[in-house]
Amino acid sequence: MSHFAVAPEHQQEGIGHQLLQVVEEPAREHGFHTLGTMARVTATAFFEKYGFHIAGIPTNPLGVTHMVWMEMALSEQGRDRDHPTPT
Repeated sequence: MSHFAVAPEHQQEGIGHQLLQVVEEPAREHGFHTLGTMARVTATAFFEKYGFHIAGIPTNPLGVTHMVWMEMALSEQGRDRDHPTPT
């Protein structure tokens, strides 16, 4: 996902969750295993609330905005990727 935001005056109204569902449901239907997004550090709590976790930190920061890479498993294969079995 890219450029996912809700205007400050409309936050806490469920709009962000609705937007996330618009992306998540078709991704599951099309067989995607993982959903990922670059998120501002200040938005991590929102994404964590809906099942995302921080999966990395970009090597090329975007200016002064602090960002992290977040992912959410959409299937068992996505969960396996997040937590591989040691060999």
